Amino acid sequence: MKPQTFDGKDSVHSFLAHFEVCAKFNGWTETEKVSWLQWCLKGREQQLLWDLSPGQLTNYGERSAKLKQRFGSENQCEVYKLELRNRRRGPREL
Repeated sequence: MKPQTFDGKDSVHSFLAHFEVCAKFNGWTETEKVSWLQWCLKGREQQLLWDLSPGQLTNYGERSAKLKQRFGSENQCEVYKLELRNRRRGPREL
C-alpha cells in the first residue's frame, strides 16, 4: 500500500492518519516511516525539512509533530485574526 502525497491542500491530520494506516499495513520500521514521510511531502511542505535539526530528521514522531504544528489548525486561529486585522479593502470592493 502506497501513501498519498501531502501538498497542504488537504488536512494534515487526515494525511497522517492515512500514512499511519499505510505504515502499519506495510510493517515499516521507524527509519522507513521517516523516509516515506519525506518522500510524501510535496511543494512548500518540503521546506519543513530545511527547518528541522539533524536529530529531528531521523525521528518520525518529531517530524509528524512539526507537520501538525505547521499545517494543522490548532495554531492557526491567531494567524487568521492577524490577517483579518491587517486586511484592507480592495479598489473594486464596496
